[in-house]
Order: sequence, then C-alpha cells, then structure tokens
Amino acid sequence: MAEENLDEEVVAEEATEETPEVQLPSEEILEQIFEVIAGTEFNDADQGHLAVMQQIILLLQQDPELSQDLASGDITVSQFALKLYRDMEEQAEETEEME
Repeated sequence: MAEENLDEEVVAEEATEETPEVQLPSEEILEQIFEVIAGTEFNDADQGHLAVMQQIILLLQQDPELSQDLASGDITVSQFALKLYRDMEEQAEETEEME
C-alpha cells in the first residue's frame, strides 16, 4: 500500500514537472473576461457560466505568455477578448476549409 502511494506521488511530481505552473489572472480579471465574452455578469451558480469560465481558464493555461500578460496588466481584458475572437475566427475558417 505504501508503494502505491509512492508511485502516485512520483506520477504527480512528473506531471508537475512536465506542466509548468501557469500564473492565472486574478478572479476579478477572470470575471471581467467572462463579462466581455458572455455579455453578462458571472454567476457561479449557473452551470453554463461555469462551463464558459472553465473554457477561459483552459485557454489561459494553454497560453502561459498570454495569461502572464493579463495577470501583469501588459494587455487589457478587451485586448484579450479581441485576440480570443480572432483566434476563434481562424479556427472556424480552418474548420470550413477542412470540410
């Protein structure tokens, strides 16, 4: 049993080494991003809102530089939203070209 716990700790340490810690913006900035994207105030009791917020967080985790820029104030929430919309348009165009 102790060996199983040790194995789990090693796997967890390896996963941490492979995935560097991403500095996410503050909760306040995340909520501002949500409001710009969704057009409404974030409600943590709404499952749809939680799903959108999770997508925002995943996007920021995938782009640590962008997340750092937001957290440090190097880019504004509006600039982030604009980049997000442009990225989504590119993905939509790529999807259409594949079809």
